[in-house]
Amino acid sequence: MRGRMHLAVGGPIDPALAWERYARTDRWTWWAGHLRAVEVDGGEPDARIRPGLTGRVVAVGGIAARFRVDAVDEAARTWSWTVRIGPVRLRLAHSVVAATQVGTQREGTLTRLVIRGPLPVTAAYAPVAAWALARLVRR
Repeated sequence: MRGRMHLAVGGPIDPALAWERYARTDRWTWWAGHLRAVEVDGGEPDARIRPGLTGRVVAVGGIAARFRVDAVDEAARTWSWTVRIGPVRLRLAHSVVAATQVGTQREGTLTRLVIRGPLPVTAAYAPVAAWALARLVRR
C-alpha cells in the first residue's frame, strides 16, 4: 500500500538560509539530527545538490540508505530525491518559501515536504521529518 504525507513547518530564519542548509550536503547532519553521516559518491565533502548527485546517508543506529537527487530548481528553491533502504524506496519533494507568501506569519520561512512510499514507512518517517524540518528553519 502506497502512502503520501504532506508536511509544512515554519520558522524565523530567512528563506535563503534555509535553502543553503538544504543545498549543501555537508550541512544536512546539523539540521537533520537523525543523520550521522552524508557520503557523496565521488568524495565531494561539501557537495551542492544537483540532479544526478548520488551517495549515502547514515542514520542513527547505523541504518544506511542510498540516495539520488532527482531534480533541483535553485530559483524556485525546490528539490526532490529518492532514498532507498534495501527494497524500500521513498521519494521526497522539498520546497522553501518566504512565510510572507503564506498564512498570517509576517516573516521567516515555510518549508514543505511531500513523502511518497510504502504507507507504514511514510507514516513512521513523518514525525522524524517534521522534527528535522523544525531544526532546518530555526535560528
